[in-house]
Amino acid sequence: MTRETRLNLWFLGIFLVITLPGAVILFIKKLDPGASRMDTPDAVLMQLPYMAPVTAPPGTRWMVPPKTRQWLADLTQQKTGGPLASSVTEGPEWEPLISNDHLLQLMSHRRGGQKSEIDSLLLWTDRFTPTAQQMKFRIGVPGQSQTFEGNVTSVEEVSIPPDVRKELVQLGFDHPPSRVLWIEAAAPDSEAGPWERITLEWAGAQRLFKDSVDFRNDDVQPAPTTRHE
Repeated sequence: MTRETRLNLWFLGIFLVITLPGAVILFIKKLDPGASRMDTPDAVLMQLPYMAPVTAPPGTRWMVPPKTRQWLADLTQQKTGGPLASSVTEGPEWEPLISNDHLLQLMSHRRGGQKSEIDSLLLWTDRFTPTAQQMKFRIGVPGQSQTFEGNVTSVEEVSIPPDVRKELVQLGFDHPPSRVLWIEAAAPDSEAGPWERITLEWAGAQRLFKDSVDFRNDDVQPAPTTRHE
């Protein structure tokens, strides 16, 4: 074997090592019937899942992924024995009750015994692992300084199912969390009016976490009944 042949073989081997992973990715993408044409640029996303980070292009429409909604409805039924809360009246639509930064979602708001209320919350991030003892929970009225102290009674990590994470990625949420935090909290019934603000906070390792969800008590409706396909 001549020196030139050996050099050519070395070049061919290096070329295959560099290009083979990309070729495999392109081949897998070609097998996806829902993928866009490879000779056209990717479309600009004008809608994103509602819990995606808020660093989105102007005019983005927040939408509810169907598999995610069904998973949340099943999870809420399992945890509370009741339906997933919605900000619209019963019907075919469902609107999440979520904070402005798309992190803290109200899943269930219900009355407890002895003039108390119980709130179930979901934190859409896997960056934090606080305990119930580290958290502070308050209820109040938007625009008013008076608040009522409550207690976080439990915090549980819940893994997001693979098919739900895949749906979120396909809809433009590039790096959805692998798990979420299911939080149960209780507080005295404020009876302060139709509007309510629930606030959750704790001192993290690097910064204070504080987030709120505003809603009308008479607007919190059970989500429409969903069925498995």
